[in-house]
Amino acid sequence: PVPTIQDWFGDSLYCPQAALNPLWKVQWLDGNQSPIAGANAASFVAPVPGTYFVRLRAGNSCVATSSGSIVLSTSERALPGISLHPNPTRDRVEVSWNAAGAQPWTAELRSLDGALLGTYEGTDSQWTLDLSWLPQGVYALRLFQGDRSSTQELVKL
Repeated sequence: PVPTIQDWFGDSLYCPQAALNPLWKVQWLDGNQSPIAGANAASFVAPVPGTYFVRLRAGNSCVATSSGSIVLSTSERALPGISLHPNPTRDRVEVSWNAAGAQPWTAELRSLDGALLGTYEGTDSQWTLDLSWLPQGVYALRLFQGDRSSTQELVKL
């Protein structure tokens, strides 16, 4: 299949095909379609504005490259020390990070196609997310606190 890139919030890029099939080897590419060192996961945060591609490879003969995705701004600042435990999970996951004081935060849970499944808010930097209502699959959890944000992959067994 031809991989697609979903753009979340400007500089967070995601390839759903890479998350759905563990046989694919993932490589994110810059605007010249040159490999970006260490960029081998289903999600990627663009370090600078520009055009990005993702290439999926299965064995030596099956290679597919996405069309380009343009990142206009890299305003995302990652939240430090995010932990999702256990991940993968069957029902609940403990979410924690190194928060900047008791600032309010917001979290969004999304499916691989980008559909918003839930929005959560609070002030504690540790909380429990109940996923028992979801079918098995791969999801994205995006956390926002102040001017910082981060997206984490979450697997429901």
